[in-house]
Amino acid sequence: MYFSSPEDGARYTKGWFKVVPGYYLHQAKYNDGDECWYYADGDGNIVANEIKTIKGKKYAFDEYGRMINGLVFLEMVNGDTATDIAQKLANDDDDRPYDTEDNFDNFVNHYHDQINKHQIRSYYFGSSDDGAMKTGKQTVDIDGDSFTLPFKKGRNLKGSGLIGVD
Repeated sequence: MYFSSPEDGARYTKGWFKVVPGYYLHQAKYNDGDECWYYADGDGNIVANEIKTIKGKKYAFDEYGRMINGLVFLEMVNGDTATDIAQKLANDDDDRPYDTEDNFDNFVNHYHDQINKHQIRSYYFGSSDDGAMKTGKQTVDIDGDSFTLPFKKGRNLKGSGLIGVD
């Protein structure tokens, strides 16, 4: 998959660009005219389904190559050390399974084993203007309420939400 510049039709081959996704990539965003951030490697390939370090910062991309932002739950391909994303389970744009305490408890209970094995991890990637992975204590807004959540700082599972007692 690749994108072309609307100005001259040239293929985006490297770096960041912001475009309205095509109709088949995200019908609702296409219809609303909402723009999404994408990143192309030097060969023009769109980065997708991975957490990638770009200029010293980590970013996540969904299966269509759209940059992921906000609080998100990701299922990882290989558990503990993986940066490859199997699927996005939920984020700020979706009907969140964590928008009430009961929904959050049900979500965590349903995925308990996978969360404990680090196959499913929570991350906070900041706003749609930044999108870089956040670490340490972060204040996250969920449906108008602010919560302070801790995210790992160290190399092992950097940026993932802490499990258990800190």
